[in-house]
Amino acid sequence: MCISGGGQWLVTRFVSCSLVLLAPFAWSESEFEHNHKSATLAAHVHGEASLQVSLQGAILDIRLTVPAMDLLGYEQAPHTAAEKVRLQSAHEFLARPESWLDVDAEARCTLQGHHLESPFEVEDRTSKDHDNHTIHADFVLEASWQCANANRVNSITLRLFAPFPRVQQVNVDWINEASAGIARLSASEPRLLLRAKQ
Repeated sequence: MCISGGGQWLVTRFVSCSLVLLAPFAWSESEFEHNHKSATLAAHVHGEASLQVSLQGAILDIRLTVPAMDLLGYEQAPHTAAEKVRLQSAHEFLARPESWLDVDAEARCTLQGHHLESPFEVEDRTSKDHDNHTIHADFVLEASWQCANANRVNSITLRLFAPFPRVQQVNVDWINEASAGIARLSASEPRLLLRAKQ
């Protein structure tokens, strides 16, 4: 069983658990090349977000990375009032993960906390000369749920595509205590299946 203590970095947990679970499998070079768009390996690509999902014991953790261009329509510190409004709206949306990530109701999962890393502040203090340089900026959201019936977490549904249509797909790496996998979510297929319904 691959369970780590509270407060540990999600990526560390995901990688260490993945190594334990995937050790028995022999991955050929061609298979690696075929799966090179896995979320943990993906580069910053407009229109594509990445999501890591870890279900260990009663704890469901996620880490979502989205290019700023896909949420805001720009990749520099906001200057205009409209840009600041878009940034504030993105902050408010991401800060409520329980409103855009649906977990099976039977699992009775309760959001325990979240942490948002934003590339910009609404009131930015950087110089305009610096802001004029093109950068690749990402939003990163980490969130954790405690699930009373964790064995009922069979799927999660991501409701990110309608409010942010520039996000065309989300590349997912997922892991639970029994298996791991990759998936690609989109507006037409926003549901991630973690295991067969019991």
